This record gives sequence, structure tokens and C-alpha cells, in this order.
Amino acid sequence: TIEVGFKGDNPITVIAWVHEFGAKIKMTDKQRRKLFALIDEYKKATGDTDQYKAATQGYITIPERSFLRSTADDNEVQKKLVDTLEFYLNEVLLGKRTVKEALNRVGNVLRNEIQATIASNLPPEKKSLTKYTTGSDQTLIGAKSKLIKSITVEVK
Repeated sequence: TIEVGFKGDNPITVIAWVHEFGAKIKMTDKQRRKLFALIDEYKKATGDTDQYKAATQGYITIPERSFLRSTADDNEVQKKLVDTLEFYLNEVLLGKRTVKEALNRVGNVLRNEIQATIASNLPPEKKSLTKYTTGSDQTLIGAKSKLIKSITVEVK
């Protein structure tokens, strides 16, 4: 068995799942006040008044930006995994590799593909307020490097 993904009960695993599936997060009063302050700053800088909806609804919506499932479902990635597996199984049959080494190679290919997906600026596009507060239109910008570094491969 090859397991590729995030391990443990830690903040980066939670961030990964929130981005993978999306989330609707209820705001505390403190978070709502902070959001209103950011919106006021944004409005003064841009003149855009369309951002008040999130603050008045009482929750923040983080859209789904699937990087695990979308990578695993990609036909080109699947072909690459099959090709890698065929190559390394041949190496196993020739006595040049162990089964565990072959499976690790396949897991590493999938991890690299997931990392490339994370770095690819996944849709949907950021909202204008989020672009303003992060200083970037790249999605997953704050979590990108942490997500990329935290993907593990384990062969059991």
C-alpha cells in the first residue's frame, strides 16, 4: 500500500483539507471586527464596496481548490504512475530493486504531481479583497509552501 498525503492531527493537515474540500467558517465577533476594518481599508484604497457581504453574513467561505483528488483523477498523471510502476516492477523482477523501493518511486511521482498542482494557481480565482490583503492573485499563496513541504509518502 502506498499512502501519499498529509499525516497527523496538525494545523497544516486541517489547512489541506479545508482547501481540498472548501469550508464555511463561522466568524467570531473579533474576526468580524477585523474583517470590517480590512474592508474599510480596502474600500478607501480601491473604492470597491462589494465586499461587505461576507462580513454581514457571519461566516467566511473558503472555496474548494482540490489538489489531491484532481491530481489523482488526472489521466496524464494516472498514465505516468502506471508507466513508473511498470518500469520499477521490471526492475524488481530483474532483482535490481525491492518492491518497497518500487512503490516508493511511484509514491514520489504522485507526491511531485500533487506538489505541481498546488503550485499551479488552482481555480477559482481569489476574491478582490483577498488579493488585496495577501498582495497576490495566486491561490494558496499563504499555505502553498507549507502544503508542498508537508506531503508525505509512506509504503506499508
